[in-house]
Amino acid sequence: MDKTGKVSVSFVVIAHNEEEKISNALASLLKQETGRIFEIIVVDDGSTDRTVQVAKEVLANFPRQQIISFHSNRGRGAARLEGQIRAKGEYLAFIDSDISLPANWLERVWSEVENEGLDAVSGIAIPDGDCVVIARIGGLDPKTRGGSAALTGNNLFIKREVIAKVPFQNIPYGDDIRLAWDLELAGYKTQSLGDLVVNHAESKSFKRTSVWQYQQGKEATSLLWDYRKLRVPDLAWFASMFVLILALIFPPNSNLCAGILFSEFAYCFLVSTVFLYSRFYLNLFSARLYLAVTLNSVLMGSYLAGRFVGVLQIFYKRKGLR
Repeated sequence: MDKTGKVSVSFVVIAHNEEEKISNALASLLKQETGRIFEIIVVDDGSTDRTVQVAKEVLANFPRQQIISFHSNRGRGAARLEGQIRAKGEYLAFIDSDISLPANWLERVWSEVENEGLDAVSGIAIPDGDCVVIARIGGLDPKTRGGSAALTGNNLFIKREVIAKVPFQNIPYGDDIRLAWDLELAGYKTQSLGDLVVNHAESKSFKRTSVWQYQQGKEATSLLWDYRKLRVPDLAWFASMFVLILALIFPPNSNLCAGILFSEFAYCFLVSTVFLYSRFYLNLFSARLYLAVTLNSVLMGSYLAGRFVGVLQIFYKRKGLR
C-alpha cells in the first residue's frame, strides 16, 4: 500500500467516439483491488458523440482525474503522448476505452515489473482487435492468443522513465507495435502475460473495420520497410502476390480480370479461414461461421489492398514525388 500520498500510477485512457464502451472501461479502473494511489487521465481524441459527458459522469466522485479534449481527431499516437505529458505517476498504464480490466490487473502487472525485472508488460485482449466485428457477427468463441508483438497499446503498463526515453510515435496507426519494437531495440525487457486476459469490446461497424484494415495494411508495409522485421502478415501478403502472378500467367478463364478477382478472393477465403481458426473455436456445422469467413475475406482483401498502396507510398517517397 502506498503511504506517501503521491500518485503511483497514471491510467491514460484514450477515446474517440466511445460513448457506448468507455463507462465499462473506467468502471474497471475504479474497481481495481489495490491500495496504490492512482489517477485517471481521459484523452478525448476529437469525439463527436457523448464520450466526454459519459466519462465525466463515471468519474464524478473520483478525485484524481483529468479529462482532456482535442478539437479534432489527431490519432492514437497523439492522444497517448498527450496523456504521457499530463501524467504524474511513477508508472503509466495506457488503456483503450473499449477495454475492461480484471480487478487484479494493476497488482498483477505491478508485481511482474517489480519482481521479475521487466520494464513494460501487457495482458492479452480477447477477442483480437483485428476481428472483433467478425466475432460479433459470427457469434464466435475466442481463443486466448497474443499478437505479433510483445506488447499492445490497448493495455500497457510501463515505467515512466522508460516511456520518457522511448515514447509512442505521433502517428494514427501502428504506434503500439512500433513502441514494442523500439523498446526491444533499445534493450528493454518486455512481456505479454498470456494468463492475464482483458475484455475487448470494440464497437466499430463492419464498414469502419474495412477502412481500418486498409489503413493497417498500409502501415504494415511501412513497418516492414522501416524495421526489416518479418511477421506472419508479411508472409500472407507475399503469398497473395504470388497468387496474383500465377493468375496473370495462367488465368483460370478467358476473362483475365474476372480470373484475377476469383483467384485473389479464393486466396483471401483460405487465409481468412486459417486466421479465424487461429483465434476462435470454430463449429464447422454453423452457417454463421461461413458468413463470418466470407466477411473476414472482405476484410482480408481490404488489408492486402492497403499493403499494395503502402508499397506505392514508399516508392513515391523515395523518388521524392510527395
